[in-house]
Amino acid sequence: MNFVFDINAARQLISEIDAYSQNVQKSAVEILDILEFSDSWNDNNSKEFIANNKRICDDLIKIVEAEEEYKNAYKERVIELTGQYI
Repeated sequence: MNFVFDINAARQLISEIDAYSQNVQKSAVEILDILEFSDSWNDNNSKEFIANNKRICDDLIKIVEAEEEYKNAYKERVIELTGQYI
């Protein structure tokens, strides 16, 4: 089989990974912005809400880190296949 590697498709994928990661980061920041003013929330439901949202932010950060690792591995593979930096 003869495979043709499309460098433009690789660039597009990396661009989409970056956009996705930026949106995930933005979501985490928005959640943390809401929680910034949560000190005055004293009922048990609010405390659980805050804890759950902090866990969501932790998960979002892990997603961004995993996407960054994937993107870097993909870039390295593209360089190996094409000799071109993207």
